[in-house]
Amino acid sequence: MVPARTRPVRGEWGIVKIQVAHRLVLTATLGAALVLIGAGGCAPVRDSRGYILNERALATITPGRDTRTTVLTALGTPTAVGTFQANSWYYIGTQTETVAYKEPVVLDQQVVAIAFTDGGVVTDIHRYSLADAIKINPTDRETPTRGREMSLLEQLLGNIGRFNPRPETNDGF
Repeated sequence: MVPARTRPVRGEWGIVKIQVAHRLVLTATLGAALVLIGAGGCAPVRDSRGYILNERALATITPGRDTRTTVLTALGTPTAVGTFQANSWYYIGTQTETVAYKEPVVLDQQVVAIAFTDGGVVTDIHRYSLADAIKINPTDRETPTRGREMSLLEQLLGNIGRFNPRPETNDGF
């Protein structure tokens, strides 16, 4: 004979089944939420940097008529000014896309180059896109220097005893 405590009461197993079903539904819901959150981290992120080109404002600039002041008013501060010739202004904007941990991919790049005379009048407007870009490979060489490389310990210990004590003066300093 089975003791009374271990005998299932009518409907008791049904309650246990419902509790197990609720736990399974809760676990599945939490798992699906975690998967969706993780997948959201892999979504591509678009980013715009630099000057966002305003076609209407650029169309108002006319070579031979507009000056630095009118260009500054219409387009704002340039992204860059010519290094060797200050009579060139550059408005540079880039759109990139980054997926998770990967390097950003350049989707679009717009460069507007505006040339001025010495008097500050616009002479020419050039537009360049990503199709006009030229990929360069920077060199990884290093410039050789004289001397030898020392470790951190050699640098620290090498300075011991090299300093002369400051001469004492009578002016109180």
